[in-house]
Amino acid sequence: MILLDTNQIMISNVFAMFGKNNLENLTINDVRHAVLKGIMYFNHRFSKDYGRMVLCFDSTNYWRTKEFKHYKAARKKKQKSGDIDWGKIYGFFSVVKEEISENTSFLTMQIPTLEADDIISTICEGYHDREKILIVSSDKDFQQLQKYGNVKQYSPAHRDFIVCEDPEHFLIEHIIRGDSSDGIPNVMSDGDTFVTEDKKQKIMNAKRFNAILDKVNDGSVYDSDYEYNENYERNERLIDLSLIPAGSKTSVVNAFEMEKSISNKREDSTMDYLISNNLKSLLEELDKFGQKIEI
Repeated sequence: MILLDTNQIMISNVFAMFGKNNLENLTINDVRHAVLKGIMYFNHRFSKDYGRMVLCFDSTNYWRTKEFKHYKAARKKKQKSGDIDWGKIYGFFSVVKEEISENTSFLTMQIPTLEADDIISTICEGYHDREKILIVSSDKDFQQLQKYGNVKQYSPAHRDFIVCEDPEHFLIEHIIRGDSSDGIPNVMSDGDTFVTEDKKQKIMNAKRFNAILDKVNDGSVYDSDYEYNENYERNERLIDLSLIPAGSKTSVVNAFEMEKSISNKREDSTMDYLISNNLKSLLEELDKFGQKIEI
């Protein structure tokens, strides 16, 4: 199956088609065209080898924010202070998501408190031994999922496959170094590093990194008296996709099986949908929406 990191694709396609500085007059039909064009492209390119596409969407009120209150806080602050009306754009995205779910044969997955990362990782964990899986996302976090032999990743940003030779080491290094894009500092730094003015991360040079790596390898990083114990466990909970709460994993699997059942019975009204929304240019590429495939 193809697991599409859909929010990322929606944002990148809208920006690519209209530019970050030309969004003031953006309409719902502009968004429909940009989003559907992207979905159709990846479906047409990969469905022959990987089967049916699953559209994985972010929800809101992420469970990680309850674990770590600064999670993505700097990003949200930047969006609020910028010139782009994100409320309008996300509103359009929500409408288009519902329309795709109701009018096409694509599976759509969105679960309260979960990000697309959680949905994608849980499906990979539960289904990798049954079929080939392709993750379509430029997010480097997914490299850890290549520990499953049947999982591959394609990056739209780089227009190429991402190959991770050592997923286990990648994950450990990612935990140690943190993820500034998500507001997660390295394990040597305080949790509020990215939200406190004039505060910076402690420098993670090779010597310090290797010293921490030794602690990970011998297990002493989990000793309560180790100076970076709490920060390491903080980052591990936030970054290691295998540590998603068990209840959330169950919700993903149940929702996935339900969506497969519903989608297979749903009448495909893609043509009517495109016609009613004056998406004539997409009608010429209707075959790229694909057919229903049992999975």
